[in-house]
Amino acid sequence: GGRQVGGQGVEVAPLARQPVRAHHDTAVGRVAPFPVGHAVQTAGRKTLDVAQTRVGHGRASRCFDNRPIVTTAGAAHMLNGKTALVTGSTSGIGLGMALALARQGARVMLNGFGDVDGALAQVRAFDPGAIHDGADMSKVEQIEAMVRRCEAELGSCDILVNNAGIQHVAPIESFPVERWDAIIAINLSATFHAMRVALPGMQKRNWGRIINVASAHGLVASAQKSAYVAAKHGVV
Repeated sequence: GGRQVGGQGVEVAPLARQPVRAHHDTAVGRVAPFPVGHAVQTAGRKTLDVAQTRVGHGRASRCFDNRPIVTTAGAAHMLNGKTALVTGSTSGIGLGMALALARQGARVMLNGFGDVDGALAQVRAFDPGAIHDGADMSKVEQIEAMVRRCEAELGSCDILVNNAGIQHVAPIESFPVERWDAIIAINLSATFHAMRVALPGMQKRNWGRIINVASAHGLVASAQKSAYVAAKHGVV
């Protein structure tokens, strides 16, 4: 379950990442248990569960506008009027979550590299105004600028999905220092920095949802993935 932040109508929830490519684990003889389509669909559904539900049951629920978003368009557009920033969203689980949010009426900012035009085309089928920001998630100043651009160009950052992540598999004694630093920066520190910049606006509006994509490796370690395991434990 999620937790409220600062007594405001802001929900922060962890979301487990299911493996989406079998070759990620071949170095240690493991195969991803779920096909790509299943993992993406599951992530999209769980993202909507957090984005559309009421925050908590206590004081915050009584004092702040934490109601689910319901419009005259019905269930098909439950996020009309809300904006979402999804990091690492030009492919895979991140793109699946961005599409799920756009289908429900949210305005979306994508982030990531690779086939940016292809990802934008898919999301713009549901949100014609979707935009992309190419922030390097290992650079604090670029993360800050990305969130502020989302607020400036889309009007707010109501839903933040911290999904960006990288992986490297190697024994500790031969783990490249620069890969450790990059994984901690992108998989853990970027989550903190994006939240830090997005939270004040959410608290001011008395509404916000933050979804931090973690992993089973945030609960149980796996061989030769020291940086990834450390980062995902930090997220959890």
